[in-house]
Amino acid sequence: MIRVLHVIGAMNRAGAETFLMNLYRSIDRKKVQFDFLVHAQGTCDYDEEIERLGGRLFHVPRYTILNAKRYTNAVRNILKEHPENTIMHSHIGSSAPAHLKIAREEGRFTIAHSHAQTKMDSLENILFHFVSKPVRGRADRYMACSLEAAEDRFGKTIAHSENCIIIQNGIQVDDYKRNADLVTAAKEDLEVQGHPVFGHVGRFVHDKNHIFLLDVFKGINVKLPDALLLLSGKGNLESMVRKAVKERGLEDKVIFLGLRSDIPHVLHAMDVFLFPSHHEGLGIALVEAQAAGLECITSTGVPEAAMCTDRAQRISLDSVETWTQSALAAYQKASSRFDDNVQEVREAGFDMATIANQLEAFYEECDQSAKINSTGA
Repeated sequence: MIRVLHVIGAMNRAGAETFLMNLYRSIDRKKVQFDFLVHAQGTCDYDEEIERLGGRLFHVPRYTILNAKRYTNAVRNILKEHPENTIMHSHIGSSAPAHLKIAREEGRFTIAHSHAQTKMDSLENILFHFVSKPVRGRADRYMACSLEAAEDRFGKTIAHSENCIIIQNGIQVDDYKRNADLVTAAKEDLEVQGHPVFGHVGRFVHDKNHIFLLDVFKGINVKLPDALLLLSGKGNLESMVRKAVKERGLEDKVIFLGLRSDIPHVLHAMDVFLFPSHHEGLGIALVEAQAAGLECITSTGVPEAAMCTDRAQRISLDSVETWTQSALAAYQKASSRFDDNVQEVREAGFDMATIANQLEAFYEECDQSAKINSTGA
């Protein structure tokens, strides 16, 4: 059995983490087993399921540069104690140059994976870009959820080379099948029946652009006074978003659902999906919304690769009014449609069963390379 050590911040419900769990559930675990090197010290959303599926969780301190020696010692000790982990697959950018360097020194096959683009619009993002850039010389193979995400993290030379592969963030597409009965049940469960329902799924962080979303919805509410907005997710900006809701007089119109494990059910309650991200590595929530048959309005910060059906419209963030009018037009289309786009999303390459088979073969190749390197053959 091949054991892959995935390196990530914390296994909570978010884009890269959800991708990993979808992959973990789908891959043949008799052939490939996952372990996780995490930087969170507490219990996270997926920890129990990981252990139930046969995975192990190894904890290391959060990397701060100032604790570089302590961090590298912790990573090295785990690798020495667990030689069965022949592959390290890194999904975290800031500390990747450090832990991938150690893994190569310990004879592991190393993979650097980019799940996002970094817009240089804050000191935090500028710092992240600076500390993550050395990863370009530290991995045996490079992987990304889109070409844009690959170019952003690894540079164009690596992104367009044979050493970099694009692996789309797959979903369990059949979970998103939609019909009138499912829509009725979801709307009744979330108590939004009889209302035009707009929605968003994503963390409350800067990149997701919730304040712009609220401004758009305020305009929608002028034309559709009974419209509601569903927000699913959590994040460090949630309190700011709640305050912005009150400032716009939308307390009775915006519903905070918190973190949900039943995203297909939540999507079935919506009529239109709004996704005004500043930037995305791919935008898996948009793919899910399309699979569920929703009319979708998204920003140009989302890669073209995520536009996999005719349900999605890509618009710049220049005008709240343009977004408002587009969202209203989308609702008119949505009000009489109850079909899904599962087949289109599958044909676009987002079926996790197919992706799991592809990565299973990839890990087998990596494992063979690791064993050849370790024997010096």
